[in-house]
Amino acid sequence: MEKRHFDLIIIGGGINGVAIAEQASKLGKQVVLFEKTELGAGASSHTSKLAHGGLRYLESFEFGLVRESLEERDLLIKTYPDLVKPLPFIFPVYKASKRPLWQVKLGMTVYDFYSRKGPLPRHRSFTPSQLASLAPDLKRTGLKGGVVYYDAQMDDLGLVLRLADIAKAHGATIIEHCPVSGFLYHNQRISGVKVIQDGETVEYQAPDIVNVSGPWSNDILHMDSGTPTLAVGPTKGIHLIVPRFTADHAFILQAPQDHRIFFVMPYGQHTLIGTTDTVYQGDPDNVSVLPEDIDYLLDAASFYFPEVTLMSSQVISTYCGLRPLVAATKKNASAISRDFVVSQSESGLWTMLGGKYTTHRLMAERLLTQIGYC
Repeated sequence: MEKRHFDLIIIGGGINGVAIAEQASKLGKQVVLFEKTELGAGASSHTSKLAHGGLRYLESFEFGLVRESLEERDLLIKTYPDLVKPLPFIFPVYKASKRPLWQVKLGMTVYDFYSRKGPLPRHRSFTPSQLASLAPDLKRTGLKGGVVYYDAQMDDLGLVLRLADIAKAHGATIIEHCPVSGFLYHNQRISGVKVIQDGETVEYQAPDIVNVSGPWSNDILHMDSGTPTLAVGPTKGIHLIVPRFTADHAFILQAPQDHRIFFVMPYGQHTLIGTTDTVYQGDPDNVSVLPEDIDYLLDAASFYFPEVTLMSSQVISTYCGLRPLVAATKKNASAISRDFVVSQSESGLWTMLGGKYTTHRLMAERLLTQIGYC
């Protein structure tokens, strides 16, 4: 590349990075995005493959997050129908469930209210016998009833690549396998980046630089501040792919071990089970699936599908990702908010942390508004 002066430099090629690149390039800005490996290689291709509002956020009274997520979910279905498709979910309730049936129905009513203008059907209540007809393999002992509602299943990596293509069509430059190694400064203000390109250190300049490197955000911030300030506190989520035992419905279930929500859903010719949600304090480059992670999900799924053989030998593959959540001291990773924050360092480096995959468009828009682009 000969051009090394831009309006905006983006560090990180996940869903947030490409969404920012897409919107900024549409605004006529000269944009360059650097990704140290490949687009979507981190958490953005290791999600639960769901575009959803997040039912469990209603319990923590994050009504604004749920409303915005549902609006963005509906927009994704409309804009990318080949990548984001409606999916019905069965939510069974048992005598021993943490959430009683009346509470689940109330939550669904609120969920429907926030998505009332969208394209998906409203929830419906079902008796135990009706649920047994819908899902013959589902555990019947203690079943009190349940509901069927809709969210959407998405091709997460496909969305990353689609937005990257749109950004490039509007003039954005996207460079993979190009890690950022340092920053340039002018009068103590950040003015550019140093990157490792084809084995050499190359400098690029821009008045605005955004760090959206997800779980690696702390490393980038350390380059700028010189101090290991903790800004992102990742949580690890793993998923299992097993032989298909689900039909057309997905399931939202409460793990018997700790009452955490997890999903069992159709995934092509297979079934996807996930996810865990545990605080991760290691190197983001070395995150891995542990035997206890697999056991947790298999035990939880087996509890609800006792007639289905679910053993570690049945697992076809696993994948693991880190959610770049805002650092918190809460012990329960599931209690950490999925809302996002935008901050700017004293030198001028912008950083965006947290959020949900589903709200990437809205997050990018708000970041660019805060910078002053729109």
